[in-house]
Amino acid sequence: MLDPVTSFQHRPMRTVSSVLQEGVQTLFELLIVSLLLLGIIGFVFKAFGSNGLVLRLLQSAWQGGPGYLLFATAALVISLVWLRRFFYRRPAAIGRGGDVLVFGFLALGAFFGLRLIITGGF
Repeated sequence: MLDPVTSFQHRPMRTVSSVLQEGVQTLFELLIVSLLLLGIIGFVFKAFGSNGLVLRLLQSAWQGGPGYLLFATAALVISLVWLRRFFYRRPAAIGRGGDVLVFGFLALGAFFGLRLIITGGF
């Protein structure tokens, strides 16, 4: 059985530079997570807010009539089927798709963060 006291005695000693390096890495990781969360929250706020993109698209589709709504639904279904086929045909692209999504939300987070600093709002 392992003795917990002896395992602490055999640990290497941490230097000041290693503690500073871990602190900088932690701050960088917190910055990345906060930008990612800011990007996701900003996207959701802009898309589903009181005057969001989804509401405006639904209003314009409703005012356009049933033909326009049917065409938009068919175009959405066809594009989703094409994207699904594209990603499943190329297995290497599946991993990159998630990376593109994360980097996109990081870029949105940077945009919304700068906009929040400059204008004081989204």
